[in-house]
Amino acid sequence: MSPEMEFFIFLIEQYAAYKKRSADEVLSEWDSLGISSHIFEMYEMYHTERIENAYDDIDRIVRERKASPSRILCKPQEWCKIKKPKRRKTQW
Repeated sequence: MSPEMEFFIFLIEQYAAYKKRSADEVLSEWDSLGISSHIFEMYEMYHTERIENAYDDIDRIVRERKASPSRILCKPQEWCKIKKPKRRKTQW
């Protein structure tokens, strides 16, 4: 198992305890919000800082995602709007 995956599992378990929830509930929420892979990719930042900083960042990400579900995470710390496809006009 990679160090990134080991830390991700550790982070889920610690964050779940912090939130007084199960790790399954936390991971299900992250998956439903589409943020699991983003949190996994934040390994470099999260594992070098206090774990409480990661909690704060994850809380912010969850809050922002719930407030604007039409936005996606493009890059770490950056939200982008989903572009809706243009409707084609039908000629009759």
